Amino acid sequence: MSTNPIQTFNEFKRLARPGSRFGYFPPVSMWSVDKLDSEVLKESYSSLSGNTSLYFHIPFCEQLCSFCGCNIKVTPTTESHSPYVTKLLAEWKGVASEVETDISNIHLGGGTPNFLSSKDLDTLLSESLSFKKLTSNFYGAVEVDPRLLTTEKVKILEAHRFSKAILGVQDFDQKVLQNVNRTQSFDDVCKASEILSQNNFEDISLEFIYGLPFQTVQSFVESVGRATELPINGIILYPLALAPWQKGTQSALGHFPEPDLELNFTMYREARDLLLSRGFIHFGFGHFYKADNPLIASKEDGSLSRNITGFKKSKSDSLLSFGVSAISHLPGLHLQNQRIFEKYQFQSGKELLTERHHMLSPQQLFFQDFTREIICTHKISQNLLNQYEEIFERSTDPVMNILKHNNLIELEQITPKGVDVLKSICLEFLTTS
Repeated sequence: MSTNPIQTFNEFKRLARPGSRFGYFPPVSMWSVDKLDSEVLKESYSSLSGNTSLYFHIPFCEQLCSFCGCNIKVTPTTESHSPYVTKLLAEWKGVASEVETDISNIHLGGGTPNFLSSKDLDTLLSESLSFKKLTSNFYGAVEVDPRLLTTEKVKILEAHRFSKAILGVQDFDQKVLQNVNRTQSFDDVCKASEILSQNNFEDISLEFIYGLPFQTVQSFVESVGRATELPINGIILYPLALAPWQKGTQSALGHFPEPDLELNFTMYREARDLLLSRGFIHFGFGHFYKADNPLIASKEDGSLSRNITGFKKSKSDSLLSFGVSAISHLPGLHLQNQRIFEKYQFQSGKELLTERHHMLSPQQLFFQDFTREIICTHKISQNLLNQYEEIFERSTDPVMNILKHNNLIELEQITPKGVDVLKSICLEFLTTS
């Protein structure tokens, strides 16, 4: 491939566009808050076929990290978690009775899934994975706070065929971490990654955030460099996402000035180049993986997929999600559960639990699959373009000319420069849709 990744902020500013990360399409801003029609839901459930992914949202955190915009609930102890686990299981059991599908993978996200007690964690997994048949290549993925990980909990996860872990690190600089109300050491992360690697976890990734106050290019790159020396095979770089509802908490807990976008790009570029020099492969959206990560083999054999939980090593047709604020993707239908914890906890029936939903048009359904194909293969084949033109009844030549002019694609292959702005490539096609 003849082009290099993006090197200057001016070029990045010209090529990068704000918008959805295409974990699903269309974005939730287009979804309806009207009551969900039970017949629509039944029809979508009856259309489920093939393999399905599960997601359970565990909102509990021991303390608030002020950079976080996730749906969380801070609890000082684990005593209040059991009723929520019971609710999760009741919700999934009710749905399981309505669908005919096998389960290909499960993802625990949050919040902090490993904040659950060992008893609650084992109960959740033992019961939830008994409701439907698991595929032969089933596996589990879990988001982890390294400070709270224990060998006992990892053994429970391993017993339920978990092999993928994503550790929230953010940075190793103590001044940066203290400002966002997160007390965490390099040793915490080192011990957690070692426990996981010693218990048959084949995909261990660390998440970092660039754009946090007090970060410098040098300090951030040093943190990422230290991470590459650990027994891990994935690193994910996320830009700091500032939401209006976070400002009060951020001001109260620390120092949060307006972000310096050029500095943020420079941190990303230098960390990216370091990772590439150390053998990591860029999947796009800041995801970097080493050759021994199973996602690499999946990308090469065409089985790689992606949904709101990230890149997956096997394809699944739908995503069934449970818990407060959880988002499901069914055939032709997106759902999001109630985002207020108490409303979720004390209501029953999927129609009442659903806060908003969206029925996809044939064009939207195709465009979701179209962008997923581009993101997972880094290719835009002529066959894919032909399908697009048939669905939307318009030529793809204007978009392809833009991509070629900007050296984002060469023949059918997305270039390294294009991988830096995969979202922008997808948005170019959306502009004409």
